[in-house]
Amino acid sequence: MAKPTIDDIIHAAESREELGFCVACGAMAKDVEPDAREYPCDRCGRPTVYGAEELLLCGGDLLDDEHEA
Repeated sequence: MAKPTIDDIIHAAESREELGFCVACGAMAKDVEPDAREYPCDRCGRPTVYGAEELLLCGGDLLDDEHEA
């Protein structure tokens, strides 16, 4: 799965649905607090899910290749 784009993250943050993304596999996660960091991913199992707002605050630094599986 492709990593989320900044547009994907902005849309998720504006949706008010408590969405986040796994920075390792790119999966979207539900019921994620806006400031979530290192939640476990339901898809890949790694502790690399971050809230959409948290990703925006990080400026996309977490979306680099460092976290890829």
